[in-house]
Amino acid sequence: MIETTAYPRAALIGNPSDGYFGKTIAFTFKNFEARVQLQESKELQIILSEIMEMHL
Repeated sequence: MIETTAYPRAALIGNPSDGYFGKTIAFTFKNFEARVQLQESKELQIILSEIMEMHL
C-alpha cells in the first residue's frame, strides 16, 4: 500500500513557469490536507472522507 499527504500552497508572488525564473514566495496550510491511499485492486474505488461528505 502507498499512502501520501499533500498540503495546499498559496503563492504570493511568482510562478515556477513565469518570468521570475521559478522563484516564488509561497506558504502552505498545515490545517488542510489531501490524503491518498493506493492499494492493488481489480476495480477502482474512490472513498471520500467524512468531512468531504458533509460538504456535498
